[in-house]
Amino acid sequence: MKKDNCLFCNSPKKEKAKMCRTCYKNGHNRKPIEERIEKFVEIDNGCWMWLGSKDKLGYGRILRYEGSWLAHRIVYELLIGSIPSNLELCHTCDIPSCVNPFHKFIGTQKENIQDAAKKGRMHKAYA
Repeated sequence: MKKDNCLFCNSPKKEKAKMCRTCYKNGHNRKPIEERIEKFVEIDNGCWMWLGSKDKLGYGRILRYEGSWLAHRIVYELLIGSIPSNLELCHTCDIPSCVNPFHKFIGTQKENIQDAAKKGRMHKAYA
């Protein structure tokens, strides 16, 4: 089988493919993340509801790089800024599928648990 060069990294690839396996696995074939997010968001009473893939707790998930990421974190980082690695992104609206960055605040794990307990969203052991 004749090989050409990858459109992204110029390394060898299969003849009919546009890119090598590494670039494909790293998501170079995907549309920009902003386009993909926009496709899966519906505005409902101020919340931006995630219509795409969700985890078992109802949080939106989107493929980015080599894995599945929480959609609300990606939207927050794109529109507001980075989230420090030692902190969490907490919800004010308490709707897991909401990705509106203005319904989020940055806090510690303890603050997130206390906020959820105060709102009656935690098991009694944490309250």
